[in-house]
Amino acid sequence: MLMTKHKKIGIAGLLFALGCTATIATAKPQRADVTPPKPQDRTSQPPIDQRAFGMCLHLIESGRFEDARRIATQLVKESPKSSKSHLLLALTYHKERNYEQALPHFQRAIQEDPNDHLIRPFYGWCLYNLGRSDEAQAMFEAFLNVNPDYADAHFAIGLIEFDRDHIAKAEKRFRKAIDLSQKGRRRADEAKAHARLADVLMRKDLPQQAKEHLEQAVTLNPNLYGAWFKLSRVLQRLGDTDGAKQAREKHIEVRDRVRPPMGHPE
Repeated sequence: MLMTKHKKIGIAGLLFALGCTATIATAKPQRADVTPPKPQDRTSQPPIDQRAFGMCLHLIESGRFEDARRIATQLVKESPKSSKSHLLLALTYHKERNYEQALPHFQRAIQEDPNDHLIRPFYGWCLYNLGRSDEAQAMFEAFLNVNPDYADAHFAIGLIEFDRDHIAKAEKRFRKAIDLSQKGRRRADEAKAHARLADVLMRKDLPQQAKEHLEQAVTLNPNLYGAWFKLSRVLQRLGDTDGAKQAREKHIEVRDRVRPPMGHPE
């Protein structure tokens, strides 16, 4: 599978870090509408243009989605059987939060190569944001079969379980995401997992423990403005009026400065 020299940016770094040789051969069976039919022989297809691939990734990470889409569309025309070309085109919509438009391109990408496991975490988030939680979970679990230590997939399944009110399962996933993020020194991923674990702890009526995890979240990532808001609510619940006021003010200051980043939730 393709590598790129643009390893410093988010998506490119993920594509590189997740490994370019593993397959999904050991994945659990999925629903028929998740796993497409086996693709036709791809051996006669020309390789994707790596320079254009890297440039497209850079444009996506820079928020220049229309420019990236023009390159991705051309790559699809030149290499219509390449799963990576369709993945790139999907990402130009996905990172724009246009999930409906991204969906058919993810479907085509995985149809062209069902063994291209790198598609699955992105596809899973797309499905989650479209409210298709069962299919999203199938994607994340299939990915974990080949990358069991990928914190973001555990985090995503934790969100799905929390949405279903499966509190114990959600807590287990968020704690797993925290542990793996710590090992990988991924502060932003650890921060959002702490923030979501706090939601679980509040559901269990454990506000003091929730406070500790929210404080850890904003220490790791001061720009996580949702965590500041949750912290203000928890502090108010604990009777710390001054602390709650300061957290609310911080929430407004950070929110107005950074606003929601493009991409999946959190």
